[in-house]
Amino acid sequence: MFNVVFADVPPDRDAMTDLLVDYYKVVIPRTPPKMRAQLDPLNNAQDFWDEVADYFPPNGRLVLVSDAHGAFHGCAMMRKIRHDAAELKRMYLRKSALGQGLGKIMVQMRMNAARDMGLTAVYADTLRKNTSMQAIYADLGFQQVPQYPESHTATIYPFLRPEMLYFRRDL
Repeated sequence: MFNVVFADVPPDRDAMTDLLVDYYKVVIPRTPPKMRAQLDPLNNAQDFWDEVADYFPPNGRLVLVSDAHGAFHGCAMMRKIRHDAAELKRMYLRKSALGQGLGKIMVQMRMNAARDMGLTAVYADTLRKNTSMQAIYADLGFQQVPQYPESHTATIYPFLRPEMLYFRRDL
């Protein structure tokens, strides 16, 4: 049994960094070998801490999945990218939390939060090889779109652009 909640304050730094490092250890191998050398799980996890305020109200949300002991098993983020839209970022579940529908729950929670913020659309980017994320987006009515200008990944890691797919869901 897992708790899936919006965080009110930034989480424990070490526990969250460990979770994000695990996320990047799954994501980075989905990039071409020549690109992997430019990515590092710990450095990528630091990006979250550099922008942590973006993922809390009034301009964002952070979903955490934890067990009864408070250990993190997943996360998902959202941040406002313009007056009418938000971007979904860094959704991850450890193997211990897979197969329970939590991914869809985390996407739906963030879409509901975006509606509550008065937004009319959410965007997301993902790697071409991240077929599980693409399947969730398809099941929830997202449409593939050209790269949107505010794509965080495309902005800070421009070399990944050829490996990315972009999605939009009207709310």
